[in-house]
Amino acid sequence: MTQLLAQVQALHFLTRSADIIWQPKADLQVVKYDFSIEIKLNLISLVAIIAAIWIHRKL
Repeated sequence: MTQLLAQVQALHFLTRSADIIWQPKADLQVVKYDFSIEIKLNLISLVAIIAAIWIHRKL
């Protein structure tokens, strides 16, 4: 949905996204891990998440 609206100049503020990156790492000499999570949030995504939670609670 966001990619379709990105082409419309009047709705550009809805498609501007913020990147949230979390990269926990540890080296415990026995176990070593490197994990990465990246989330791109924009206004449309937040509205969709809120709507999904609201619909789920109504059911």
